[in-house]
Order: sequence, then C-alpha cells, then structure tokens
Amino acid sequence: MAEEIPGLGTAVDVNRKRAALLIKIISLFAVASISYAYYWWFIAQFRQTTDDAYVTGVLMGIEPQVSGTVVAISAENTDFVKKGQVLVRLDDTDASISLEKAKVELAQSVHNVKSLLDKVAAARSNVSLRDEEMQKAQSDFNRRKALYEQKA
Repeated sequence: MAEEIPGLGTAVDVNRKRAALLIKIISLFAVASISYAYYWWFIAQFRQTTDDAYVTGVLMGIEPQVSGTVVAISAENTDFVKKGQVLVRLDDTDASISLEKAKVELAQSVHNVKSLLDKVAAARSNVSLRDEEMQKAQSDFNRRKALYEQKA
C-alpha cells in the first residue's frame, strides 16, 4: 500500500496533484507564449521605440500672404500637409469690405473715363467745326483778295 503523508493523503495522490499542477503551469506558459508570439508577429514587430530618437524631416515655416483674424485652423501641430492645402481660414469681412470699396472706385473710374471720352469727342467735333469755319474764312479771304486785286 502507498505511504500516507499526514495532511496530504497518499504519495500517489500527491504526485497526481503535482503532475496536474505542473501541467496547468506548463499550459499557462504555453498559452502565454503563443499569445505573445501572436502579438509580436502581427503587431509589435512593426513598432519601434527608443529613449533618444531623432526624427529627420523637412520643417517649413509658414507665413501668411495677408493679415487677418483666424476663424478656423485645419491642421494640427506635426500633421503632414500637402502643397496647396488650406491650413488656416481667415475672417473675410475686411477683404469683402475692401472688395466692395474697390468695386465702387472702379465704377467711379469707369464713369470718369467715359466722361473724359465724351469730352474728347465733343472737343474733336469742336475742332472739326473750327476747321470748317477756318476753311470758309480762308475761302472768303481768297475771294475778297481776288476782288481787291481786280479793284472791283
């Protein structure tokens, strides 16, 4: 008969309990190892970490073409942006007021130019009228000169 250990039972029972516990521990380590291998193969192998990493990249300063009040920001710090992408939207109130003012000034300039062109046309017709008067006066002068020379 098997030897009995006080408080634990027989030696065979103790060995069975030890073997079952050992199988459970080995199974746990096997499951943990397989889980870590799966994690590393599909996720962790693509990650890099370091304590003193340096990132090389092109950093560009951004300067506005016009000044104004910022209404919206479309990009965050360190975001990748492409040429032509809108980064900041400005309040267009000042620009629309300036546009309307420029339209009014353009309309006034067009009106002034049209007025000046009308004056030029009137001056040209006045010049042609004066040319006709001069030709008539020249003709009268030549006729009277001819009469004077004939002493008529």
